[in-house]
Amino acid sequence: MPRSRRTMKPRKPKSALFPFISRKKMGYMDNKGRVVIKPQFDSARWFYDGLACIFFENNHGYIDQTGKVVIKPRAGLFWDFHDGMARMRKGNKMGFIDKKGRVVVKPRFRFVYFFSEGLANVYIGKKMGYINKEGKLVIKPKFKFAWIFSEGLAWVLINKKRGYINRKGNFEIKPQFERRVGSFSHGLAHVLLDDGFGYIDKKGKIVIEPRFDEAWEFSEGLASVAIDDKYGYINTVGKIVIAPQYEFAYDFSEGLARVVIGKREGFIDRKGKLVIKPVFDEADEFNNGIASVSIGRKWGYIDRKGKWIWSYTYRGKLTLHKRTHKNCTKVRSVQSRKKIKGGQYEIKK
Repeated sequence: MPRSRRTMKPRKPKSALFPFISRKKMGYMDNKGRVVIKPQFDSARWFYDGLACIFFENNHGYIDQTGKVVIKPRAGLFWDFHDGMARMRKGNKMGFIDKKGRVVVKPRFRFVYFFSEGLANVYIGKKMGYINKEGKLVIKPKFKFAWIFSEGLAWVLINKKRGYINRKGNFEIKPQFERRVGSFSHGLAHVLLDDGFGYIDKKGKIVIEPRFDEAWEFSEGLASVAIDDKYGYINTVGKIVIAPQYEFAYDFSEGLARVVIGKREGFIDRKGKLVIKPVFDEADEFNNGIASVSIGRKWGYIDRKGKWIWSYTYRGKLTLHKRTHKNCTKVRSVQSRKKIKGGQYEIKK
């Protein structure tokens, strides 16, 4: 089962360029497989906020979509840009740089996540709060855990219960949920109750009754849910529009969603029609008309018809990404000697 508590990273933004490898160096191509930035980097990441983090001669830097170095490579650990800011680590402390490479939030935090809707969730001691882009603490660190903002709300954990706060730190939905909750999407958020997963609105009212073994955020108007360990999709009023039949079902992107059938991944459309056969060991969502996939040691990109537009065969072991159904273990919640539907998932070490 995939998606352990969601990865600590938002969905990839739409991009015109895609990383590829040739002769042990990485560059970027367009969605037709044409080289745009020649292979020259030891490592190259996805473009976020118009910039991509590259690794060159043991240093991290950033390039724009013309290949121009806009932030010179330097020592240290640096992450992707989100909301105009990128995380960085110096020693055992973390801070942020802006798109000019200036350290605008000095590394003084034990751990930081990333900016979303102008705020970033950070650890101060053993508690979490939020800072603005000047590094000023705007929501005091009083939460056991605090997640990123989505549609104006963020879920937080306090006194063993989860609720939702606004950007001023005030509770819009009081802490009341003892188990897993999700971020808001399409005005709805999934929550785990005694009878299973359901969905609430921004007032905390249950609008889709809890009846699912699993549930995830909405994307393009549909959400992946499970009944009796099979996954399908519901719409925003809770109607099942694609019957539960898959080992797992991911988010929709550009009208297609990847699903797990047996031990392989393929793609369906919004009507549930299988449009790309399940032949891949791993796959990613479609972005600007192509998707990253792998079979064995072969990695590359396919178009919407499943045709390879570029591929590369690794000699060593290939791990395309960590967010897959193959490296997560389900941990059932137990309360009053009774199994609760759903539960938490954790990445295998």
